[in-house]
Amino acid sequence: EMHDLLESWLPLQIPRREDYLAGGRWARQSYYDAIFSVAISILDLSESYTGLKLRLQQVRRCKESDPVPLPIELSKDLNHQPTSKLTAAIESAIAKIEFADELGHKVIDEVRQNRKLAKDCKESI
Repeated sequence: EMHDLLESWLPLQIPRREDYLAGGRWARQSYYDAIFSVAISILDLSESYTGLKLRLQQVRRCKESDPVPLPIELSKDLNHQPTSKLTAAIESAIAKIEFADELGHKVIDEVRQNRKLAKDCKESI
């Protein structure tokens, strides 16, 4: 039941609707006010988590002196890109992707010409 599940997770008592209906323990009080007060309590309990989460999302890993990144139109050519710690990794990744594309084109050509399965081509892994 949802009440039991929420109560096992939270240190709060979740109001039950039956208690607020006619003949219930809290018949003169509003069920919706009780639910609203529980919601406010949940938000109060989550303030420290939300604050930490926002703090972690706002931490900057770069310095003010780092160069501003260029638009995507210029970043395709890495000669125009400012120097960075990642430039070598980016160049390596681009080279590996180009090599994989070349192998893929060779496999496709061989499949088309010799009517082989792709797994039978020597370039395929």
